[in-house]
Amino acid sequence: MKPRRHPCAFSPLTDFGEVGGHRLRGCQERSLLLVDGVQAMACTPTEYRIAALLLRSPGIPVPLARFPTRDRHTLARQVSRLRRAMQPLGIAIRCLPTYGYLLDTTSEDVVPSACD
Repeated sequence: MKPRRHPCAFSPLTDFGEVGGHRLRGCQERSLLLVDGVQAMACTPTEYRIAALLLRSPGIPVPLARFPTRDRHTLARQVSRLRRAMQPLGIAIRCLPTYGYLLDTTSEDVVPSACD
């Protein structure tokens, strides 16, 4: 039997560092977020770009103008999907009405943001 290769074995990985007690890396080519090197979270390419934008600046508000999706309704849906995927990791994505979003790892109870 052939050994299985890591899904991003030949693709460069982006290291997002330690976020919410987990080591997060990303594979843009495959739109995957790798959690602690053992769990892969599949995303759409746009969701991956949104996650990467937030993961590069945890705790810092990201303005709406920096997101790849200009339509707020579409962006809210994509963020909602990411929020559900990151919730078990203790990572929250907070909506800042009329401004943008914030990746929050400080709260113990991760609850959805009310403005989506």
